[in-house]
Amino acid sequence: MKAGRVLIAILFLVGIIGVYVNGAPLYSRFLYFSALLAITSWMWTFLIARKISLERTTRELRANVGDTLEENYKISNNARILAPWVEVINQTKLPFSAGSRLLTQISGNQNRTYTARTWLTQRGSFQLGPTTINIGDLFGIFSTKRTFPAKETLIVFPMIQDITHFPSSPGLLPGGHVIQRKSQEITPHAAGIREYIHGDAMKRIHWGSSIKRNKLMVKEFEQDPQAEVWIYLDAQKTAHYQLSRDVEEVLFQDILFARRPKPKLPPATIEYAVSIAASLAHYFIRQRRAVGYASVGQTYTILPADRSERQEAKIFRNPCLCRSKWKPFYRRLSLNPSHATPAPLNCYTHYIQHPK
Repeated sequence: MKAGRVLIAILFLVGIIGVYVNGAPLYSRFLYFSALLAITSWMWTFLIARKISLERTTRELRANVGDTLEENYKISNNARILAPWVEVINQTKLPFSAGSRLLTQISGNQNRTYTARTWLTQRGSFQLGPTTINIGDLFGIFSTKRTFPAKETLIVFPMIQDITHFPSSPGLLPGGHVIQRKSQEITPHAAGIREYIHGDAMKRIHWGSSIKRNKLMVKEFEQDPQAEVWIYLDAQKTAHYQLSRDVEEVLFQDILFARRPKPKLPPATIEYAVSIAASLAHYFIRQRRAVGYASVGQTYTILPADRSERQEAKIFRNPCLCRSKWKPFYRRLSLNPSHATPAPLNCYTHYIQHPK
């Protein structure tokens, strides 16, 4: 039991016993004072809890392992009375998350702001919340809490290694024959025109043909004949292994003065595979190569080859959410349609899974 409630209970019992035994006015004052103090404290806490509000914002919702996440907290006391103390508890599942604070003496109709910095050490998707606020009266008799649900989600991309050179496979030429397969993206290889369909981008409209035919016509494109780079991530649980890890905590002052240690990959093969896949995708897209991606883990994912920066963001997002599962890699990929991934995939996968 809280010390304030113990004091109220003692005063109340002394007052009741004294009134019935002695009847002196002093004991009546004890009784009235304890009741008045309890009612005032409860009303104080109730009014502040109704009027307190929280605003939690961050500039970036995309980051990499090793970056520092900065969050701004704003606690507003919209009541006319003083909030003696307000405890902010950050309940996000982000490792080493900062943001929990104990604030005192927030005057009526005033705000209190602060910045929390968290060193990102684990890839994945994390909700920035929920956030719980504990409020109490000046005497510590009553307290209550309010929980604010998470409104934003942080995506932490895998650790990217700086690759300056990566050898091509023997016999792989950067060029090739014309594929003659339609592409949803704009490529340098125009294949013809067709009538406009609702949803087509304005940049695909061929205005000359549209004027001649008196209706909107759009250009069709074929896939680039340049050799594509495909990255396959096998997240089958039986193919990976991990060791126990001693997690190193980084204090707030270390982050503030840039004394954080260099991030390291966890001792798990799945983490190394994810980092390698993301690093290779980053390297080849910087080389203006079309990169495709396929993985089998929690879900089965295929991203058609593309060379845009948007493709890089898509590839980064998929490995960062990848988790090891019991899904066989080679069996699932062998069921691909012929146009989904390169044709030689099945024999390569079979060789990897069943080496001679």
